[in-house]
Amino acid sequence: MKTTMGPFRILLAAPLLWIAASSVAAAAAERYALQWATYMDGSDYEHAREVCTDPQGNVYVVGGTVLPTFFYGTGGGHIGYKWTLMLPEAQVAPLIEATLDHLARQGFKVVVLLTGHYPQEQVDMVHRLAAEAQKRHPRVRFIGLTEPEITTPQPGDSYGGDHAAKYETSIALALNPDWVRLGQLTAGRDPNRVTLPDTPRNKASTHDPAHPLYAIHGQDPREKASKELGAKLVGEIVSRLADRVIEALGQTAKPPSP
Repeated sequence: MKTTMGPFRILLAAPLLWIAASSVAAAAAERYALQWATYMDGSDYEHAREVCTDPQGNVYVVGGTVLPTFFYGTGGGHIGYKWTLMLPEAQVAPLIEATLDHLARQGFKVVVLLTGHYPQEQVDMVHRLAAEAQKRHPRVRFIGLTEPEITTPQPGDSYGGDHAAKYETSIALALNPDWVRLGQLTAGRDPNRVTLPDTPRNKASTHDPAHPLYAIHGQDPREKASKELGAKLVGEIVSRLADRVIEALGQTAKPPSP
């Protein structure tokens, strides 16, 4: 919802704030950059933010405001990897906590903390921070989640999410096909391009920097990802998240008169 209204009128019209939280991937982009050939503020950020906005930057479905992306992630064993800026939870959590408090004081009635980076550590952190903020600000509703929590896995799959594999690549194809370069997934890349001395390595494809599926956790996106699946997933994310937001807005007190 693009608008030129002043801040107070924006709050009156749609007191809803979206936060896309993720990790930063740089230049030929994190470990799986040769698939998602993006630039500084790479792929986890992009699919989290883009499910909040349309290609023109308008907020999907229920209005509101999208905060600039919070780029630092935590967990998943990523800290040792080249082109990835990760921080320990003890450093990340206070920043998000302070942000949620500020937003509550500013007058937002529903705050959605949506993470596109979802190792269990970060998912748990997002849930905890939202629940704790809810206790501190009982008149505000805080929703903390990641998209696989509200999508339906494909038949035969136990979980509707992954790391640069079938699910994330499908979402990227649906949102912006220019992000995806599946033809770049080839064997024999120079390990120095994507590793540091302390980067974990072993013989598994996920940890072998010369393997075409290096750092891709899940089903081979070259065979399993599709724009059609991505469109289905994005549709589920948008509609189900909108239902939660509408319910949350109905639970909040009306904003004060100007």
